[in-house]
Order: sequence, then structure tokens, then C-alpha cells
Amino acid sequence: MRIVLDAGHGIPYAGATGRVRGIKEQDVTLNVCFELKRVLEANNHTVYLTRNSQGCLVPSDRTLDLNARAAVAGRLNANCLISIHCNSAADTRAHGFECFTTPGRDISDGLASEILRSYGYAFPHLTLRADMRDGDADKEADLRVIKRLSPGIAGVLFELAFLSNQTEEAWLGDRRNHSMIAEALAQGIYNWGKHTLG
Repeated sequence: MRIVLDAGHGIPYAGATGRVRGIKEQDVTLNVCFELKRVLEANNHTVYLTRNSQGCLVPSDRTLDLNARAAVAGRLNANCLISIHCNSAADTRAHGFECFTTPGRDISDGLASEILRSYGYAFPHLTLRADMRDGDADKEADLRVIKRLSPGIAGVLFELAFLSNQTEEAWLGDRRNHSMIAEALAQGIYNWGKHTLG
């Protein structure tokens, strides 16, 4: 498979910041993507990163930056794009993981389902934040980084956990967990590819 990994945010758009330890979303997502790239390449997949440094793609304009991330997958004729994020909420009790696709059903729904399944299996202490109204657990939203993907490319935006939750911030901030996160995400990608791409 040809897989594009998008580490959410990047200077100057740092994303969420933990309230206790000051863990930054842009740092967690980049390190998880590095780990995930290593795991996927070890299993003979071709992997590209939308960013491999602290900076984002288009520092002057957030909208153009998100468009550019989606365009990377199109230029590379990728099978899928996974955009990795950390969640945040005003209510510090908010917790768990979730995955977004664009509205309607397409090949992205299967990718989301497989990643959610493998992640939940790997981390039973985390709560799945699901929306089952359309028959599967992913949530739907017009998020630009996946909405702007070329037709035929599966795209999901995955929220690993909440940086605004003290317990989950500590978990996300421990780099030893990043390799386990990568293994769980990779397993979902493998399962999707096997069932969808053959």
C-alpha cells in the first residue's frame, strides 16, 4: 500500500496543549507518525509524511496548509491518508478516542472501523467515542484535510486521546506509549488493506 501519514498541526498551528504537563499536540502527532512510518515500512508498505519537522506546510495560511496536506496524497496516488491528532475539550473530564470520516459512506468508513477496532483492542483502558447512527462507530464531519482528498483515496482523522484530560495527557506524553500506539494503528491499516485492496 501507499500510505500518507499526516501529523496534525505544526508551527505556527500548535494545536492542543495539555493543561498539567504542557504536552503539545504537534509534538505527539509527529512522533507517533515517525513510529507508525517505521512499523509500516518494516512490513513493506510505502509511507510518506506530510510533514517531518516541527513546521507545518503553509505557515502563512491554515486553510492552505490543510489543502496542501490532502494534495500530497493526491500527487502520490496514495491508497489512504491517516491524519493523527490529539483531542481537547473545555470539560477536563472528556476522555477517549474517536475517528472522523467525511459525511456519507465510502471506502473511508471501512478504514475507520478497522483502526477503531484495533486501537480499542490494544488500549482497553481508553473509551471509544462512537456515533452509531449510520451503523458504524466513526463520526462524520467536513474536515478539510480529508474532505479535500482526491476520489478513491480513503481518509480518516484519528483522535488518539484528550490532552485536556490529566490522565490521558500523561499517557500521551510518555513516548514509550507511542510505539504501541503505532502498532495498534498499523494493525487497523493492515486489516483494511487486506479486506479492501486484496
